[in-house]
Amino acid sequence: MHIKIENGPSKFDLMLGLFDRKQRRTVTLSLFGEEHKVKVVSVGIVDKREEFWAVEFSSPRGKYRGWYDSKTREGVLDIMK
Repeated sequence: MHIKIENGPSKFDLMLGLFDRKQRRTVTLSLFGEEHKVKVVSVGIVDKREEFWAVEFSSPRGKYRGWYDSKTREGVLDIMK
């Protein structure tokens, strides 16, 4: 099942969520029209623009992996099993 990300984090917030482990910082995503706080597990660059990312997030509801465009702040996630 694909989950559409709408109004995701900025590139700056995405990077803080990845690198600021001491604070256990979360980022907020809008999924199904609702706000969800998730932890950034991993981020990998996909293109030279440095705006399109392979991402992995976790939350109490589960783990998610997918693609995210920090310029449009939209993307797609799949639930990991």
